[in-house]
Amino acid sequence: MERALALRDVMDHAVRVQREITDPSRLRRRNLRAIALTVLCVPLIALSAYSWIARPEVIWGPRGRVVPPLRSEAELRVAMFLLAQRLEAYRRLQGSYPKSLAAIDEDPHGIRYDVNGDSAFALSVTRDGKGIVLRSSDNAEAFLGNSVALIGGRRQ
Repeated sequence: MERALALRDVMDHAVRVQREITDPSRLRRRNLRAIALTVLCVPLIALSAYSWIARPEVIWGPRGRVVPPLRSEAELRVAMFLLAQRLEAYRRLQGSYPKSLAAIDEDPHGIRYDVNGDSAFALSVTRDGKGIVLRSSDNAEAFLGNSVALIGGRRQ
C-alpha cells in the first residue's frame, strides 16, 4: 500500500511539472520576452553597425579635412608674407631686423629665419621636398602669386 501511495505521489508530481512546462500562458510570456528583446536589440545592433561603418559626424564628430597641397602651399606663402611684414615694421621702429623671431613674439613652426646684417633677412621652409624662400629683397606680388585667390576659393 505504501508503495502504491508513493507511486501515486510521484506520478502526481510528474503530471504537475509537465503541466507547468507545457502551460500555454507561460510559453506566451517567454515568447513575448524573446520577441521584445529581439525587437529592441536588432535595431540597436543595426544602428551600431551603421555608426561604425559610416562614421556619421553627428556621432563621431567632425572629420579632419585634408588640405590640398596647392592650398597648403598658398597658406604657407601668405603666412611667410605676413611674417615678413611684421619684420619690416620692426625694422622701421628699431632700425634693424631682430636677431630672432622671439623679439616680435612669433614662433612659426617650420619657418626658419636668417638675418643677414641689419638690412636683409630670409624666411625659408621645406614642404614636401620643395623649398620656399622669401627674402627681404623679393617682390611680394611675385612671391604670393595667386595664393590669396586660392585661399579665398577663387582660382586664377
